Amino acid sequence: PDRDVVSVESAESTAAGLKIYFSIKNDTDDTLNIHDLTNIQLTIGGQILNPTALNDRQSGPFVKKVLSHTQDFGVLVFAPAPANQGTLTFNQMFFEQSPNNFFQQQLDLDLQQLTQPVKPRN
Repeated sequence: PDRDVVSVESAESTAAGLKIYFSIKNDTDDTLNIHDLTNIQLTIGGQILNPTALNDRQSGPFVKKVLSHTQDFGVLVFAPAPANQGTLTFNQMFFEQSPNNFFQQQLDLDLQQLTQPVKPRN
């Protein structure tokens, strides 16, 4: 089953690329595992884009494990987006107590709405 652990706060779209500011919140007593870039994709304008970077808000590497009852904030970096409407998918997430029970989350994005001026949390 899909679980809602990922939320998108805002986006920055420039000629150089697209940055999506997101957070992952783990309300459980278990550790949530996030795989690498190959398991994250943005389907937009008839294209499937994989992120070129997955960082925390201080430009370091984003965590692979979200500890129980914590929230981590990150930035996904993509090539320039060919459209404003898309779907962001996180695949192959799992909790350590059930490592074979993979799940995904899909988020419908409206980049025009997400690129309104807002100060992302650090």
